[in-house]
Amino acid sequence: MDKPEISIILPTLNESGNISHMIDRLEAAVAGVIEIIVVDDGSYDGTIKEAEHKKTQYGNVVLEVRRSPDGLTGAIQKGIDIAKGDIIVWMDADMSMPPENLPLLINKVKNDGFDVAVGSRFVEGGMDLAGDVRSLVIRLHRKTTRIFNCLAKCLSGVDFGDWTSGFIAIRRDVIKGTRLRGYYGEYFIYLVGALVKSGAKVVEIPYTCGPRTAGYSKTTATASFFLKNSIRYTLALLRVRKMGSRKCAEGLH
Repeated sequence: MDKPEISIILPTLNESGNISHMIDRLEAAVAGVIEIIVVDDGSYDGTIKEAEHKKTQYGNVVLEVRRSPDGLTGAIQKGIDIAKGDIIVWMDADMSMPPENLPLLINKVKNDGFDVAVGSRFVEGGMDLAGDVRSLVIRLHRKTTRIFNCLAKCLSGVDFGDWTSGFIAIRRDVIKGTRLRGYYGEYFIYLVGALVKSGAKVVEIPYTCGPRTAGYSKTTATASFFLKNSIRYTLALLRVRKMGSRKCAEGLH
């Protein structure tokens, strides 16, 4: 395979109902030479076997199986460490982040002079339709996430709309050498704060986050899990607020 222009990282854990379709849609949606890096945290439902099949089919799928997984942040970091593209992308593998929106993010970085493009549910034109609206936890998650993002600017001192997006395209020289830290969406809060305060050119692109097509959510499964994350996220924003531009940039490494 030629050196890829774009590396797309898909962290996975038991996504057998999604991963094949996700890779097919990425192949159809994204132009240029790409590599698709599947970082799997020891799935037991057939995800690994399906990713291996796609690796044989397309030849540009990289499968990294972590036998000692340490969560979403570690999976993304592993993907960054092995990525070869000039633009690095990561996104969920459950189709809640439509692959067809990815070219918009990539174009902002590749052609429009931005260092970072983030898919956003909470800027004008974006929507969050993820999860079953009949679930009390999902309804609570949607409402408090909107409130959280409205308060985030005041708490952090950084003007940004979607602090836990996880749908991002970024220049290789901006992200390479960094070490992500934090738990689930917490890592994204630290990353956004550091990028903006260090002077990186960041743009948000609206998208509609839809329900996962198969499997179950690992981040909003229970009320207690959601409550713990809310506390972590708020503390992370307060820490970002205290970090000056130099310290915040250094905190990425």
